[in-house]
Amino acid sequence: MLDKRYERYAGMRRDATSQLSQAEIDADDVEDEKITLAISAHKDEIAVASFDTLTHKIRVMQDTPDSSSHHLITTILHQLQPDEVYCSLTAPESLIDAVELFIASVKTNAVLHLNPWKDFAYDPSKSRILQLNLSNIEWSNDLPVTPTATPQSAFQQQSVDMSAMDERSKEIYLSGLINFDFKLSVGAVGCLILTLQRHLAQEAPEAITSACCRVEDLAVVGLETWQVDKVMQIDNDALMALGVFADEQHASMHSNKSKEGLSLFNLLSETKTHSGTQLLQRRLRQPSCDVKVINNRLDAIAILIHPQNVNAVAAMRKSLSKVGKGVNVLHVFNSLKVGKTSYRFFSCLVQLTVLAQEQYEIIASLAVLESKQLILDILTAFDISTCHTTREAIMFAVDFVESKRSRRLIIADGFDDDLDTIRHKYDSIDSLLSQIALQIYDETPPGVAEEINVVYFPQIGYLIAIDVVNNHYEDVEDKDMIGARIGWVYQFMTESVVYFKSDRMFELDAHLGDLATMIADRETEIAYDLSQFVLSYTKELSKMAAAIAELDILLALTRISELNSFSKPLIATTPIIRISEGRHPLQEMCVNDFVQNDTFFKKTSETRIRVDDDIDIIESRGTAPSASHTPAPRTPTHQLSSFSATGSDRQTSVQLNNSAMVITGANGSGKSVYLKQVGLIVIMAQIGCYVPAESATIGLVDKLFTRIMCKESSSKMQSAFMIDLAQVTHAMRNATGRSLVLMDEFGKGTLPSDGAGIFAASVNHLVKRGDDCPFVIATTHFHDLWGSGYINMDAPITVAHMRVKSGRDENGKPVLTHLHKLELELSMDSGAFDCALVNNIPAEIVDRGRYISQLYLLDTLDEVALENLDAEPSEEVLEAQAIMKRFLEWDIQHAYTNNSDPNAIIQHVNDSIIEGVIVFD
Repeated sequence: MLDKRYERYAGMRRDATSQLSQAEIDADDVEDEKITLAISAHKDEIAVASFDTLTHKIRVMQDTPDSSSHHLITTILHQLQPDEVYCSLTAPESLIDAVELFIASVKTNAVLHLNPWKDFAYDPSKSRILQLNLSNIEWSNDLPVTPTATPQSAFQQQSVDMSAMDERSKEIYLSGLINFDFKLSVGAVGCLILTLQRHLAQEAPEAITSACCRVEDLAVVGLETWQVDKVMQIDNDALMALGVFADEQHASMHSNKSKEGLSLFNLLSETKTHSGTQLLQRRLRQPSCDVKVINNRLDAIAILIHPQNVNAVAAMRKSLSKVGKGVNVLHVFNSLKVGKTSYRFFSCLVQLTVLAQEQYEIIASLAVLESKQLILDILTAFDISTCHTTREAIMFAVDFVESKRSRRLIIADGFDDDLDTIRHKYDSIDSLLSQIALQIYDETPPGVAEEINVVYFPQIGYLIAIDVVNNHYEDVEDKDMIGARIGWVYQFMTESVVYFKSDRMFELDAHLGDLATMIADRETEIAYDLSQFVLSYTKELSKMAAAIAELDILLALTRISELNSFSKPLIATTPIIRISEGRHPLQEMCVNDFVQNDTFFKKTSETRIRVDDDIDIIESRGTAPSASHTPAPRTPTHQLSSFSATGSDRQTSVQLNNSAMVITGANGSGKSVYLKQVGLIVIMAQIGCYVPAESATIGLVDKLFTRIMCKESSSKMQSAFMIDLAQVTHAMRNATGRSLVLMDEFGKGTLPSDGAGIFAASVNHLVKRGDDCPFVIATTHFHDLWGSGYINMDAPITVAHMRVKSGRDENGKPVLTHLHKLELELSMDSGAFDCALVNNIPAEIVDRGRYISQLYLLDTLDEVALENLDAEPSEEVLEAQAIMKRFLEWDIQHAYTNNSDPNAIIQHVNDSIIEGVIVFD
């Protein structure tokens, strides 16, 4: 029997072929833009690859979680407007439905193709990608118009000759274009390449099969990553590096499972339902870039956190706690659709309706409810009429007490007359069978059996049971012949009982029937009807479930925001990041006192900013440099600040319109914490959560890239430095003017001079983009970047350092105090020597190291070689000087002219120059 999916699409695919052929016949000489889309899906993740004939580039969206209703894939279809869509035959039905709906309602001339799973297989797909000929790829400042609204990178690169590369070199090069760790995206690109091969085979008259068309022959000029413009692009490495997620090994040595460690997800995961937890995880992986959506979430939290709603919020959380993680409505609907029924499914739906009604009543009583759209949408989603209808139908039909005891679905008594009749017969069958057994005993000739029982087995029917022991048949070999002489038909035998059929038993089978099976069949029919009734309310119940998940997240974020004194951020459409008294949400949980720091980035000039108007920005604190700050650094001219404090009228005149910040400081001073702090605050703001800061204004960030942590693996065949380079390359290729790039000590994996050069070149390249420069925060220990001229002092880069205070305690022991405070001042001191003293390195060694470091900075290391020379030269030195003088005075040209014998010349060098004996002129 054919799979329903094949039957479902067989006719459509035949029509699609005819439509495509007709389109080719009617095509004009001018080729219209044609977009081909390949979608790879597994569970709740999707990846998309597209190719358009206008730019001849392949664009890929990496593995990304999608909702069960496939809002993300629907958005992609609406943005790209593809002409052909390719999916796997193993793709979820709901995904196919979403594509079909788009074709039917939006682009009726589009064609859906269902390909075998092998077209999306990882290994063949990766092999096809490595065969692509991208030698003619060129990057220019003329940014192409993309199918999405997302601006493209301005990264420039010289074309490379991939034909001369081996497979390993190609993989390293292409890893900057596509992440081979994302198997779905690799599969989508592989299917797309295979499709283009087949198109080329159809267009080439000499080609017989697609195998005749090599991948190298495809007209593909580029491979790029892209995203939907309503979602922030952030990969898994960045999420792990920032601490958004953290997988840890389970504490039990007998478990191979991982658990969530100290992470932002763990911090915010105060959800009470399974769907709420999943939705929170999806949002952290896909922060929104929609101002309206973010503001609606923030406004909803503002209502829930209002002092007048404290009791109502507590009641809502208590109501959700009673349900627990059990409400998974989407799983219930999917099971009911395929014919699976369980009392647990219907119990889940009853819990949903009860919960929805309770939440409706509580939400309706909230104060300050007007004009808060998201709360109103949640309230509207709770259809009380549907709740009553479905709950009453389920409660009337299902006996949950008996179902739980029997561990199967039991239909309640009184719901169906036919079922009640059959059950009544079944309940009275014991007495009936006892009477029939007595009648059969009376009719049986003497000596056949002293004891006769009549039993009933479901699906087997009614049987006469003869106990071998009680009837003294232990020694009889042919026990199946016991009832043969009176017409009993042997059926089977257990260890001590023999079972027979008689004419009376056949009559019972015909008249009474298989009661247990009849009950089960009737209950199955009723359960099916009940399932269909419930499924008719799928839309309403799914909407309620989604609203409960949304409410669960809002309540969790409200609780965390209240407990940790988070504040409501302001979401801006202009490129700006302004954070006043920001904190790291995870680090502050691990220390007693956390030092707050400010952050300010803006693409336009900002001058004379009033602190008391809550528009505070980072500034130089006017603190005198400590003794360790030697030599005195020159602060960049564009960063100089002056202030005057007179009461509450304090004003600051600062020119800080830079997009990049470079931070130096000692080890352990808090550079990395500050770096991650900014990234986490941006993510929290764009998922619609309050942030750990006094105040914050966050302009929408479309992409977030990090060079903080690299996961080394033997399967990658790359060193840590190569992985670092790949991460930075990926950022420079794809970052836009609205992106955020965080680099922590980039370049430290190689020679210091080479690392400093690569770091400076990367920062300079990003800064030179002007308005297209992303927001960049970079930490480094390369303090000679400015002194050596690697980074221009007048470049639009904010230079800062983490302040460290060094001194001695009452016993004279060195003490190094990390103040963890960001200061807008260039510091050339790494704090390494103070750190060495604190860790008990002998003072003479530290002093010697400090001295050599100063010589290195002044480029006078030759003084070290002269330190051990005596005041008066020794005889050995004088002799060496004499030999050198004779060698320099020797006329080599004259010697070779008068004597062509090499041995004679060697003898002259030995005798005349080294020994000082004159052999010839």
